[in-house]
Amino acid sequence: AFVYSGGYLLWRRGRQRQEVAALQARQAAEARFRVIFEQAPLGVVLVGAHDGRIIEGNRRFADIIGRAPEALPGLDPADFTHPDDRAASLAQTARLRSGELNGYCLDKRYLRPDGSVVWVSLTCAPVRVGDDAPPRYLVIVEDITARREMAERLRISEARHRLLADNAIDVILTMDLEGRVSYVSPSVEKLRGFTPDEVRAQRLDQMLTPDSLRIAETYLRELRTSIKSGEPIGHF
Repeated sequence: AFVYSGGYLLWRRGRQRQEVAALQARQAAEARFRVIFEQAPLGVVLVGAHDGRIIEGNRRFADIIGRAPEALPGLDPADFTHPDDRAASLAQTARLRSGELNGYCLDKRYLRPDGSVVWVSLTCAPVRVGDDAPPRYLVIVEDITARREMAERLRISEARHRLLADNAIDVILTMDLEGRVSYVSPSVEKLRGFTPDEVRAQRLDQMLTPDSLRIAETYLRELRTSIKSGEPIGHF
């Protein structure tokens, strides 16, 4: 009895040490996750898989949607999703819930309480926090408002330049370093009798007289040399 009792005590003590080590490792992992969760430069949210409501979100996500961190739990993201993006967002979530998707990425808009709109790039995937915990979705949210605004300004600028070029009386064209035309304004047809599509298919020797061709080819050679050596580019 004494031998068995001693053996049991040794086994129990070893088991306790293992449990303590496992608990310490779990606590360290949870602490690392908490630091990453709170200090991440992107919005991080845990959402319930069944009801779709926020379980927890970090401060960065709260800043993105213009709300206090303590107000996040219980919120339904559909309530502050832009009406024009709500259907697409709900459709992706439904496909994820049904198992059709393992995760998804989506660009969408959120509405802040002050009525302003914020564009976000959202990545969502299912995660399981514990064996007994209900399934959850981990959502990573990046604010891309500035990027979208820049792209929209660029689109408008290109549209304006295209409008000016397409309606210019003078001929406007662009070509590559080999002399191949990539764009020519419609006014070329009045000047040369060729449509823009026909001009884009022509070589320099089909567009220019021999004397003018030599001048153009010399300039293109000098241009390629200047670009290769990093020297200032001369005018034609």
